[in-house]
Amino acid sequence: MVRERAWAFWSDVAGCAAVDPGVEWARIDGPFAAGAHGQTKPVGAAAIEWTLVEVTAGERAVIEIAVPGATVRFVWAFGDGSRGGATLTQRVELAGERAEQYLGAMTGLAQGIPQGMARLADAIDRAGTGPPN
Repeated sequence: MVRERAWAFWSDVAGCAAVDPGVEWARIDGPFAAGAHGQTKPVGAAAIEWTLVEVTAGERAVIEIAVPGATVRFVWAFGDGSRGGATLTQRVELAGERAEQYLGAMTGLAQGIPQGMARLADAIDRAGTGPPN
């Protein structure tokens, strides 16, 4: 039940800005399903286009962002925790012929992931007082 609640909170793309102070808004063009396209608008930057390439509701989602000569993949997994909670993991992958030119940006991104995951976990906990969506 907790995993499903965490998934429902996380897959509500519009709520991203409430969790991440670096995001002005996020939206998805349709349901949260493989093949859907979305956009995320970082503060002070142009919107980033992304695609959900894989979704197993309540368990896993893979988001791809195409950049010139490379692809960035965000792999999210949701599991049941050992004490009745939930586990969330995020893996970031970079591949492509020009991937090396993005390593600096990826390093900066990776450094912010622990804080971002902590903010997400706190937001899910605060939202967990009602029934799952």
